[in-house]
Amino acid sequence: MDTNSSGLRGSARESGRSALNGSILTQADAAGERAMDKKLIDLPIEERIKLVEDLWDSIASDQNALPVTLEQQAELDRRLDEYAVDKNPGRLASEVLAEIRRRI
Repeated sequence: MDTNSSGLRGSARESGRSALNGSILTQADAAGERAMDKKLIDLPIEERIKLVEDLWDSIASDQNALPVTLEQQAELDRRLDEYAVDKNPGRLASEVLAEIRRRI
């Protein structure tokens, strides 16, 4: 398979496309993405934080779209098995946070 120094496969290079972050975009799309990056960087920090929060909230609200990996499933199973044995419900988050605040 033909690749250039940037790792692009010959077919992507020959079609006038560039690979960015594992996806293939046309050069116009790549230029548009750079322009979007510039627009985002130019936003005040408060607006960028709000944008990230909104984006994160939209991801978090659709938990079914995030598959559980085999490793995560194994850890969940391990924790459930451990709870079945000792029945320790753990601590309230408010208690843990209060302890952390006392330490700092």
